[in-house]
Amino acid sequence: MRSFIILLAVISVALAASVPAAAQQRIVGGRPTTVNKYPFVANIQYDAFGIAFSATCGGSLISATAVLTAAHCVAFPASYYSVRLGSSDPFSGGTVYNVTSYVVHPDWTGLDEGDVAILKLARPVIFSDVIRAARIPASVYPIADGTELTAIGWGDLYAGGPAPEILQEVQLNKVNTSVCAERYTALNATLTSPLPTVTDRMICAGTDAGGKGTCNRDSGGPIILNDDIVVGVVSWGYCPDTSYPGVHSLVSAYSEWIVENASSMHSTITFFTVISVALAASVPAPAQQRIVGGRPTTVNKYPFAANIQINEFGIVWDSACGGSLISATAVLSAAHCFGFPARSYGVRLGSSSAISGGTVYNVASYVRHPEYTNLVENDVAILKLARPAIFSDVVKAASIPARVYPIADGTELTAIGWGILNSGSTKPEILQEVQFNKVNTAVCAERYRALHANTTLENRKVTDRMLCAGGDGGKATCSGDSGGPILINGDIVVGIVSWGHPNCFEPMYPSVNSLVSAFSDWIVENAS
Repeated sequence: MRSFIILLAVISVALAASVPAAAQQRIVGGRPTTVNKYPFVANIQYDAFGIAFSATCGGSLISATAVLTAAHCVAFPASYYSVRLGSSDPFSGGTVYNVTSYVVHPDWTGLDEGDVAILKLARPVIFSDVIRAARIPASVYPIADGTELTAIGWGDLYAGGPAPEILQEVQLNKVNTSVCAERYTALNATLTSPLPTVTDRMICAGTDAGGKGTCNRDSGGPIILNDDIVVGVVSWGYCPDTSYPGVHSLVSAYSEWIVENASSMHSTITFFTVISVALAASVPAPAQQRIVGGRPTTVNKYPFAANIQINEFGIVWDSACGGSLISATAVLSAAHCFGFPARSYGVRLGSSSAISGGTVYNVASYVRHPEYTNLVENDVAILKLARPAIFSDVVKAASIPARVYPIADGTELTAIGWGILNSGSTKPEILQEVQFNKVNTAVCAERYRALHANTTLENRKVTDRMLCAGGDGGKATCSGDSGGPILINGDIVVGIVSWGHPNCFEPMYPSVNSLVSAFSDWIVENAS
């Protein structure tokens, strides 16, 4: 018995020792929760010599065979680790999966940048109400300072205290990265063993009052936005004083690496969830665009309509954005629709259905406007198709205006797309159209200025390189229509759907679109 106890102590402490004490991560000031609410949560355990020890780290299931965690959580052979899924209890219930291999980010040097790893499970998980894959954001995914985030895990309840038997959650707020860096710079001046430097590839989260945070045994666990989007991986912090924010790896900074390395571990069903939702997540909720108050239409009327989809590893997912065919090999869309490699995308042309018919073309490359600034301005991109489209009655190129193309206030415009029809609905299978009117740019700008002054919404400014339309309530563009065309006279693309009010039905707040004439020279040059 003595040798068994000593061996347990030596191995489990050795693992904990791979993370300096000041940087170990645990949930502090939280409350109990369940895997029913967070079915992607993973409890990573040390399982040497067939003996399962208590939880050592957290993680997030991102496909049927891949778990996202922190690089500092794994240092021993893969056979030493196992992952419990589907249980709120770290010691029992759910299913324990062996780990066959893992990969650590190449930039990982020890509690610094690159604190990200992916574990490969020995067999695919069986999905259920308590086991599902989380979403991850694409490479462009801004999060405003002060945004509420959630940390979950089985870490100690307070510094030096016991670990809970039930999963815990705690609400925190995003802390400005520069402010966070300054706090740790000042703290490091007082420590004999300084902590790492805060960088732009990290996300800080905490509370002004302290008393809440992440620490030991929560390392590798998720920092969550909107319940299931993993925006951070718990990395390090200063647990003796929770007034210092926890510091976490910023997932969007590593999303392409995560997708690439999880691909060799994917199963068809789940990797779909990771990739397709990751693209959707790349558009912050207030900016997502959908057709509201419209009616069904066809590509016979709009033969340039392009349905942009995720098409990784030959598996086509449902529509992610809209676009406009402007030449045999070029599709015009929104910059915020893209963050993954070009091979991840496909374009369906010649079909009114988002899920069948027509022809799907692979994307060889794409270019975003060089001044694109995260859904604020210059939200324009061009996709180059791998082969020329074959023109027909249902596949034709749209026209775009020259750089001087005045549009009078009140002019009737048309938006088309496959976005959801109303709040909480599913996307339609058939192309939709809606008519609304151009709104004066200064009036539109003033409405959003007043809105942002009285809410906590991200402050996006309306500029002269944008086109406002709608705002009378009941008719609008929102999620799933991003990148699609705003039309005049049936086939002249004068706008590209970009952003708008979080509630697309809200009267007085028009849809805001990129003004194509402001970018026509750039579009022609890059589409040639």
